[in-house]
Amino acid sequence: MPPTLEKQVMYTLKIDNKYFNVTGRKFTNRGYVQLCVKSHPHGDINGYVFEHRLMMEVELNRFLKKGEVVHHINEIKHDNRIENLKLMRQGEHTAHHHIGMKRSISTRSLLSKRRKEMDLTKENHPQYKHVDVEKMIELREKGWSYPKIGREFNLHRKTVSKKIREYQEAKND
Repeated sequence: MPPTLEKQVMYTLKIDNKYFNVTGRKFTNRGYVQLCVKSHPHGDINGYVFEHRLMMEVELNRFLKKGEVVHHINEIKHDNRIENLKLMRQGEHTAHHHIGMKRSISTRSLLSKRRKEMDLTKENHPQYKHVDVEKMIELREKGWSYPKIGREFNLHRKTVSKKIREYQEAKND
């Protein structure tokens, strides 16, 4: 019997009442664990997703929303037990890791001034690309994958997933 080209499934995760096969595991240079979950909408170009994010998604039985981050309570990046993970808003997480940092008043005012001068939003950022999100949703409903839609619009598959998700969230609000 010839060998198959498919990776062996290590185990399966259930998120948002859908099942996802884990076919690989690796450590990043920064000490985080990544799992290969090819069908996950937030995976990188090779299908890898941070394990701590997956564990939180399994616990919540939903995908993480924009602006949600998973904090390691004991600061050990490969300790992905659910009791060591805490869901936080992005700003709250940033503030948590900057407690005790000292910046002079002049530095703070300079940073504030520069942020105001930039006045960048998504839409006026030089790299922002306006696309027909409704057309993307239409293609997705026809069974197109995120990478295929990305190639059609010259976007990364994660950008496609994000634009569709943000459009649907805005529509539901």
